Amino acid sequence: MTKNLTLLFAFLIFGGYSLIGQNDLRFGLFVQPGMSWVKSDANNVDAKGGFSFGWGLAVDKIFQERYAFSTGFTHRFYKMNTDYNLSITDTAGVAHSYIDAIDYKMQYLEIPLTLKLRTNEQGHLTYFGQIGGVLGFSIKTRYDRINGYDSSLNRENEKAREFSKVLNVGLNIGAGVEFSLDDRTRLFGGIDFNQGFLNIIDDNEIIGDNDERKITLGSISLKAGVFF
Repeated sequence: MTKNLTLLFAFLIFGGYSLIGQNDLRFGLFVQPGMSWVKSDANNVDAKGGFSFGWGLAVDKIFQERYAFSTGFTHRFYKMNTDYNLSITDTAGVAHSYIDAIDYKMQYLEIPLTLKLRTNEQGHLTYFGQIGGVLGFSIKTRYDRINGYDSSLNRENEKAREFSKVLNVGLNIGAGVEFSLDDRTRLFGGIDFNQGFLNIIDDNEIIGDNDERKITLGSISLKAGVFF
């Protein structure tokens, strides 16, 4: 999967650069509310996402009437909760089961690299679909922690820079519609799906064990904006 994704990114990046200087380049601004989900490969971890929100810049390089290389950036805000079902044996040999609950507030800079397929304009409407990859860069992470065994480990709005993985790589799929106001200005809206493939949190540093866990992040969101 990683090898195929790398080849896809290379194709989109070099393909996009080769289009510079041809035909039309357009820029747009958008907002992107949505919902996220979190998956863990560990049986003792209950993970879930929540509301997400983003804003950003869309850049389309139209190299034929119905095709475009689409990129830009999104500044995204995510929330994530992880409940670790743990146990510990005290000095008296008594086993204690407890939950270590951690809530994360994360900010990412996401860069999509996609191929956009467009229909011919019908009236003022143009429909589109796009597929490709997305690079995510963690720019800020904070967390709250409630440890069910040792309250001295509790934290509130603590920085988690050292726990957060810097890079995420994922799949991006989208679809939507554009409404033309004039030759250049177009309103657009659609739905966007992201699924990350890489581990986003090094939770061994927080929990203090040596278990290898993988936690991935995905989202589905609405996007609305305007091309100028």
